[in-house]
Amino acid sequence: MEPELTLTAADVEHLTDWGAPPLDAVPHEMRPDIVAYYLAIAGIPDCFDSLDDGDLALAAGCSATDGHATPATPSSIDSFVRAHLAMIDTWWLAIDSLDAAVRGPYGPPPWAQKFVKGELQSLFDATTALQRAVITHHHGSAGPQLSRAYGYQYALSNGTVAPF
Repeated sequence: MEPELTLTAADVEHLTDWGAPPLDAVPHEMRPDIVAYYLAIAGIPDCFDSLDDGDLALAAGCSATDGHATPATPSSIDSFVRAHLAMIDTWWLAIDSLDAAVRGPYGPPPWAQKFVKGELQSLFDATTALQRAVITHHHGSAGPQLSRAYGYQYALSNGTVAPF
């Protein structure tokens, strides 16, 4: 068994590209809030990067017990989905905590609005990916997808349209 990698605040501070937007606008005194946020969500966004129904099929196909592959039980997919829902909850709470930490008396500063909006869009994408994976796994199709690539618009044959 490999040792678990543990990130520290110093690691995150060092690894973060503070020169890239929107982090380039973060005041130095607010960096600890961003670092705390990144520590709270460490590894979570990666679990949703390419999540699809194939991941649920893998969860259904086998489960690991003490390093040995064993036939899955009906609870394999349920456990997979519940673990991902817990990660979404953790991510949401981290965004909420960050917003509370940086919000001033007149709302969040412009850099925080931009950063939090980007994180909420990523959380939306992760939530949507999980929902689509579950629906597609159980029912074969999840219908048209609201895509970030199109500015959260539906792609139609002759253009795009935003539902909001």
